[in-house]
Amino acid sequence: MKNVVLTTILLIVSTATNAHSGENPALQLEKKRSYILQYQKEYQTTATQEEKIANLHKQLRTLQSTIVLLRSSLASENSSFVGNRDEFGLNYFAALSDSLKDTRQLLKQLEDVMD
Repeated sequence: MKNVVLTTILLIVSTATNAHSGENPALQLEKKRSYILQYQKEYQTTATQEEKIANLHKQLRTLQSTIVLLRSSLASENSSFVGNRDEFGLNYFAALSDSLKDTRQLLKQLEDVMD
């Protein structure tokens, strides 16, 4: 239980730090999306239950970080983006859609682990 609490606290602190790093959010989202796709491919080759759970944990952390980044970017941009795009050319709705697709894939994989 201590590990779960400590991991959660560290995750929140690191996510908040990443969300306010000042980097181009479009590039950050592109990186996070590539990590998710890589983790999903790796999941297919995992052999043990422990490896599957570790992989799912990485996916979940990355998705959470993606959503926090999107939320922070939208909050900082206010209404300054035109036609779903901001000054960096980031389409927030497409990025949110990708995150939701990735979440659905993660849930399917989680169901496999639970069976």
